[in-house]
Amino acid sequence: MSNKEEFTFDKLADIPIFVGIGNRSNLEAIVVTQSGKVFLYDLGDGDETEIGQVTFDANQLQLQIHNFCDFVGVTQKNGTFGTVLSLTDCKYAKALERGEYCAYASQFPIAFYAKDEKTFLIHGTEWNRLDITCLESDDLLTDRIIDDENDLNSFDYFHSSLSVSPDSTSFISNGWHWHPFGRVTHYSIDRFLSDYEAAHFDILLTDDADPEDAYLEADWDRPHCWIARDKIAFGCNRGSGYYGEKIFQSEILIYDLKSKAITRIPFDGFRVTDEGDVAGSLYFDSERNRLIGLNSKTGLLITELDGIVILKNESLAGFDYNVRHSVFFRWDEDGRKLELIRINN
Repeated sequence: MSNKEEFTFDKLADIPIFVGIGNRSNLEAIVVTQSGKVFLYDLGDGDETEIGQVTFDANQLQLQIHNFCDFVGVTQKNGTFGTVLSLTDCKYAKALERGEYCAYASQFPIAFYAKDEKTFLIHGTEWNRLDITCLESDDLLTDRIIDDENDLNSFDYFHSSLSVSPDSTSFISNGWHWHPFGRVTHYSIDRFLSDYEAAHFDILLTDDADPEDAYLEADWDRPHCWIARDKIAFGCNRGSGYYGEKIFQSEILIYDLKSKAITRIPFDGFRVTDEGDVAGSLYFDSERNRLIGLNSKTGLLITELDGIVILKNESLAGFDYNVRHSVFFRWDEDGRKLELIRINN
């Protein structure tokens, strides 16, 4: 059973162009408008609050929204610029820029975490550089000189989408190496603060079931989610070769950061592109120990951790999922409306 709600934001004086869902206790929408203004919209009582304005042209490229506690980051998904705003202080705005080199080929790297009652931002500042900033003080914790010619703090790697562990002690970059091929890199946050990119280790998604090491040179920005502080689930496909040579069966690889062991789960919940890449989103329901997959072709798939199917729903093709509020949502750009769906299952 499911129920559906729609919101058009008619009360706003400006035209909404992109909408996300917040992670605070109330169900709230983050609304970006044509003029670049950003509003916090309470989906329960309809109250709206202007929280600031992005520091770049919001109409230029596709947007993405990341939010954490009282902060929200609005960035160009495959572009150069972004802005962090505060949900409680409309005067707060932190401009982000990561450089133009191959920005179109990877997602803007951004992630939040909390420690000692402070909020920290991990963000890309160059194609091969991440920095960590304390948002309350604006202190840059990773100031350093990078000299590629003399191999000083240099890293031949294109950072892309970031994800922080549930206990905020480590993170991954879902990026790639030139020529190109994808490679997920893992970092202890404490080590990164002193050793920067040299603190990384490569997550090698291959095992005896993949004897030709096809996953060693696969796509990047692949679907993934943390299922524990030391375990990450990755959406993958199995086979020899890539770049469109074969259509692969979708599956999930659960990687154990301690043992480096891989557990495989059948999971046909992703779209496979013409290039053989896996596309879609993956989430973990920690309360029910379930995996939730979404993609723009076959919609929703929910399974147990052993791969047993709980639910399929093709009508949710193109939807995202908010873990905090257990709600599926989609911004209909043509209809200028936000669709919310709750599934009781």
